[in-house]
Amino acid sequence: MAKYIPRSGRRNPFILLEDSEAHIAMRLFYNVPGAEWIDRRSAKIPANFRMLSILMDYCELDTEDEKLSNFISFEYAEDLRSARLNNPEKLPELSHSKAHLLRDYQIIGANFVAHNTACGLFDDMGLGKTAQSIIGLESTNSKSNILVVCPNTAKLQWMEEINKWSEQDLPINILAGTPKKRKEIFESFDAGWLICNYSNLIIDKYLTGPMWDWVIYDEAHYLKNKGTKRFSSAKRIKSLRKLFVTGTPMGNDVTDVWTMLHLIDSKRASAYWRFFNLFLDYGLDDHGRRIIFGPKNSKYLAAELNRFSIMRKKEEVAPDLPTKTYQDIKLDMTSYQKALYKKAVKEIRIEVESGLTVTIMSALARLIRLRQITSDPLNIGGKDESVKLDAVEEIVSGTDRGIIVFTVFIATAKSIYSRLSKSGVECGIIIGETPLEERENVRIKLNSGEIKVAVVNIRAGGVGLNMQGASIAIFVDKEWNPLYQEQAENRIHRIGQNENVHIISLMCKGTVDYYVEQVVKSKKEMTDSIAAEMMNSIIQESTGV
Repeated sequence: MAKYIPRSGRRNPFILLEDSEAHIAMRLFYNVPGAEWIDRRSAKIPANFRMLSILMDYCELDTEDEKLSNFISFEYAEDLRSARLNNPEKLPELSHSKAHLLRDYQIIGANFVAHNTACGLFDDMGLGKTAQSIIGLESTNSKSNILVVCPNTAKLQWMEEINKWSEQDLPINILAGTPKKRKEIFESFDAGWLICNYSNLIIDKYLTGPMWDWVIYDEAHYLKNKGTKRFSSAKRIKSLRKLFVTGTPMGNDVTDVWTMLHLIDSKRASAYWRFFNLFLDYGLDDHGRRIIFGPKNSKYLAAELNRFSIMRKKEEVAPDLPTKTYQDIKLDMTSYQKALYKKAVKEIRIEVESGLTVTIMSALARLIRLRQITSDPLNIGGKDESVKLDAVEEIVSGTDRGIIVFTVFIATAKSIYSRLSKSGVECGIIIGETPLEERENVRIKLNSGEIKVAVVNIRAGGVGLNMQGASIAIFVDKEWNPLYQEQAENRIHRIGQNENVHIISLMCKGTVDYYVEQVVKSKKEMTDSIAAEMMNSIIQESTGV
């Protein structure tokens, strides 16, 4: 017998189970917070529809209890409502004057936004999420007081997209400048669009004052860590409606998406560790630390995400997009680079063999030094002698197509820009210190064909910039996090791209580059164990460099 026990005071609702149902539930959910034995015959689990659905896969529940039956019926109805919003034949017509410019799948997305008070738009990058967001929110009644939170690099692009897609004649303000200037901008803001970045969200406390009609979190994966100031600041923002926009809601760790679900519905997604244990398959290493294997109960995770978000893949909804091909170019380091690399590996071997404890910070520091050498010895104060940079110059000279050159390291970016400029190539550069206006200028010139090459630091320009004027991306080196890699690639592989996209990765033979590539391709986050294993492998194989 199963019974629904409603909320009472501060006690959350739960499902009471008896006999075999209780035993099966506790075998399934022994490590899920809120699931516990009451006595020998009965147990309780949280009133969580996905947990109940998993349990019903293993046993036939007695649902004669009226309250439990009503709970299940309501949950099924909500899932059905979301499913209908994904059906183009059942959608209401959007009243927005620019809706006819959208593709069919974008009309579905805009409708999903318009008919949810809080939701996620998780389409692949390059599918026009910004247009769907603007038309969706402007198809609602409350749309005069809108806050857009985005990476700093995307502020001007949001202004451009609002001018393009909005049917309202509302002012667009960008929160920027000194603290005094930002406060003046805010205090003079009465209605319209206010665009800020995630740092503003933390520093400028006055943003928590108004009741916004809408808050849009662009590149919302910036909120994925529940322990950050970004997440806690977002929780304090008050709004009638909210939208979370990202093409990468989660990586191998599916709990990345929990913060967004919590901000969408804090009561439903109240318990992080319940979500963790329900949907993440993990084990423990010899030191008791968690090793993440990937998602579990995927069918019910998808059902939960579909309730609050819409997520489409490029190949499903935009098969007409040009193809994306990959090429790994293997290079042999210069004699100078080899000497530096061998010396660095020898120093690491001495440290490891001396018995020093290897932490993720110390391992990453050593690995980064090796990566700096394979990129350009300038990064460690050496000479500008790099086989990778020679390869970049050769590739650039051999094509008339627009190119983005991505690198992790600032010194490498500056050196590439200097080399190309000296050889007469029209180019621009985007690194952390590049002013916002200059970044936008580089983007516009690349897309218009005024410049041939944009040299971009992945962290500074890997998100928020539409640069489909280029169709070749060269990665001199890559970020550990596979999400940054995917974000960077999709600066050029998006709607508006008319040429086939060519992704080129430069790798030095027998070096750390190969291990970085393995991490990126496996879509795993860098962990202590992976860093230590990588370092030991490099030491063992260093004789082949």
